[in-house]
Amino acid sequence: MWCTKLWLAAASLSYTLLEAAPVAEPCEHRQSLPEGWTKHQRVEPNAVHDVQIALTMGNLDKAEDCVMDVSDPDSLNYGKHWTAQQVQDFFRPTDETIDAVRQWIEETIARDIDHTLHKGHLRFMATTSELESLLETEYHYHHHDLVRRGVPATDIYHVPEHVRRHLDYITPGTVLPKVNKRSPSNEEPGEASIPPIQERDLLSARDIPCNVTGMSPQCIKKLYGIPDTPPKAVAGYEHAIYSTGNDPWDQLSLDTFFSTQTNIPKGTHPKSYNIAGAPEPEAEYRGYVEETNIDLDVTYPLLYPAEIVLLNEGPKEYQTNNAGYMNLMLDALDASYCTYTAYGETGDYPGLGGEVKNKDCGTINPPKVIASSWDATEDYIPLAYQRRQCNEFMKLTLQGVSFIYAVGDWGIANGGHTCYGPKGDMWGVPWPANCPYVTGVGGTQIKDGADPTDPDSSPEEALDGRNPQTLWQSSGGISAVYDRPSWQSTAVGGYLDNTKIDALVKSGEYGHYSTLGRGVPDISALGDHVYVRGNGHTLGTTGGTSAAVHVVASMISRINLERMYVGKGPVGFLNPTLYKYADKFIRDITDGRPNGNCDQPGFPVAKGWDPVTGLGVLKYKEALEFFLSLP
Repeated sequence: MWCTKLWLAAASLSYTLLEAAPVAEPCEHRQSLPEGWTKHQRVEPNAVHDVQIALTMGNLDKAEDCVMDVSDPDSLNYGKHWTAQQVQDFFRPTDETIDAVRQWIEETIARDIDHTLHKGHLRFMATTSELESLLETEYHYHHHDLVRRGVPATDIYHVPEHVRRHLDYITPGTVLPKVNKRSPSNEEPGEASIPPIQERDLLSARDIPCNVTGMSPQCIKKLYGIPDTPPKAVAGYEHAIYSTGNDPWDQLSLDTFFSTQTNIPKGTHPKSYNIAGAPEPEAEYRGYVEETNIDLDVTYPLLYPAEIVLLNEGPKEYQTNNAGYMNLMLDALDASYCTYTAYGETGDYPGLGGEVKNKDCGTINPPKVIASSWDATEDYIPLAYQRRQCNEFMKLTLQGVSFIYAVGDWGIANGGHTCYGPKGDMWGVPWPANCPYVTGVGGTQIKDGADPTDPDSSPEEALDGRNPQTLWQSSGGISAVYDRPSWQSTAVGGYLDNTKIDALVKSGEYGHYSTLGRGVPDISALGDHVYVRGNGHTLGTTGGTSAAVHVVASMISRINLERMYVGKGPVGFLNPTLYKYADKFIRDITDGRPNGNCDQPGFPVAKGWDPVTGLGVLKYKEALEFFLSLP
């Protein structure tokens, strides 16, 4: 309760710099180059760089308490979400931070510094030689076959000890742009990674049995107890799906699916927020099925006629081979984020220093549910960058937003069939679901011979990729980046205490996974043989957590609409309620194989929480009743 009031008392602190000579210490350190990148010649001494330094936020040590104050179902302040202005005032960088970093720069290289409107970062122009002097490092060009020009970057940089705690990240720095999204081994470089479509004859929903070979929208409703009646109508409510400028949808695909699987009228389509120059959706079928079409095929039958919107992040050149990192979306949801993030992707081409024209800052009122099929692993994303982005997720959850993200389809691998580390035996953890303020969604599949129309018979098991045509396998793990939040301490700790995890590789050496951090996923849903519109005019099945996440997100939006219809607010951050009252509305998944990959056995499925299916799957009717009982 104190946290709801404390934002009013947030005040700037004065700061006096130490007069002793500063001692530089390592800041960001990249241990190895990402796949496909090579290091080349030094950057010219007189080359000019747009340098941005991200400042640390104030009151971050109070963030979890503040979120719990409005998200713990037993809190007196449950559901009393903050305004954007309250959040901004409470977490802005302190005067101590601003003065410390500014004085260090001015005394070292004597440069004019631009202090942004929202006090998120400091910005200045500097030559390579000045930047190398400031950071005690060397800058080299880095090249990749799929990137047109060399990228200035360094392996490590240093800052004085008294400045280190005041900054999060510097660009240009150690980061190099990711060149592809999660990609199966048979995928051509640069193409979108879309779950393979298993084509079927064009059947109507009434002709499709509910079983392991295929699940129509009606089958999914029966599996989770979702009613056929439409959700409550609430003016202004929007359910959002994250998409990228390289991944449009087309109306023909939607109409084909609607006409065979639903009663949704042809011509129905999402409203598209085209962020920072993202292209308009295409009306004609392009010869293959995009991720966004799959997302919509799963979502519409569960939510129609509720308003579905796309947070369509662009422009196309920003998305390096579909590697959308969501920062332009966060810019559009929160104007302060445009100037808050230190990494150049907040309004800039990721890692390449090119300014994005016509960027959107605070132009979209944040939808109350934001779902995304896009993922990577935490070993790939620079620590300061992902932590800063996680801070923004935290700020938006305080305002009542539910971020519901897929965890990926490669088990413990970091994409394809490789683990990371010098020996290839370190287990990947999904990003951005590793952020404690995101709800991570894993995948399930129907057991052989099970009846999914009888959910009490426990027809689901962990998604394990048993079908060689799918390659799907629910990702999950325990973060080495984020501490374990209080709300899942008992669940994750209990799993580690009571479960034998075989971490041996073929060579007999031990693999590596964290035991201290945040565990993902949180919950799961069906991610196998889900019917969508296939190639051409056929019906097809697909899967992966890309499908599962939209089943969960749709159920949460339905619950929001029911609550708001009776005058209550959205549920906001889900995780504290999920873990505290899982026995009330979650069906545990205890069957299935471990999520092993890259010659590693992976995490076993277990009773209670596990890093494959999380807590289990939502029982919609019970979940609705419980959330309606909350204030």
